[in-house]
Amino acid sequence: MFSEPEVREALSLMFDFEWTNKALFNGAYKRNLSYFPNSEFQASSLPSPAELILLAPYKELLPPELFTQAFKLAETKGDGQIRAQQRKALALLKKAGWELTNGHMVNVLSGKAFNFEILIRQAGIQRVLLPFIKNLKRIGIHAEARMIDTAQYKVRLDQFDYDMTTVSLSQGHAPSYEQRDYFHSKTVNVQGSQNYAGVKDPVVDALIAHVLGADTRQALI
Repeated sequence: MFSEPEVREALSLMFDFEWTNKALFNGAYKRNLSYFPNSEFQASSLPSPAELILLAPYKELLPPELFTQAFKLAETKGDGQIRAQQRKALALLKKAGWELTNGHMVNVLSGKAFNFEILIRQAGIQRVLLPFIKNLKRIGIHAEARMIDTAQYKVRLDQFDYDMTTVSLSQGHAPSYEQRDYFHSKTVNVQGSQNYAGVKDPVVDALIAHVLGADTRQALI
């Protein structure tokens, strides 16, 4: 159910980071737009000329907006009112083949309701997830947080036995071999790998190869 980009974008719109940060964390956090914030590896603008050369062979496989607008995440006022995001999320879900029927988000073709489980192992994360779950309910999606012990969590994570979960992907000062374990197609079905999102994309594979084959600092950047 998460295979369509429109679905993933719709779900992200229903996570109100600004309200969460203000109400739960007294504004202590800043949202990252890159795995390498505050460094020369941070992605913060349109592709540079050198990056465009790397992307050019795969242009037909990439979203057009990658070349016309810098990546950013939707922002709210932090007051808990997300009607604009809600309307956009509903439009995206409709484009991906889902419709709101009697208060439930249902797949047009299969008739299956949009229900999923969020697997967690820390009780503290629930206070972050519950407002997100409440927002999803507004657009007819039923999500439920399920907490299990650490041993069970590790087994299910290794077997990719979850709908959604929360993880930290540790990064070094510069991208290296860990990118292959996190994002390469060859790791997508390898039990115990850290490709938790199920990334399987030839463009990502090619870019990882460029990262690992870089022979100068500038090439790596």
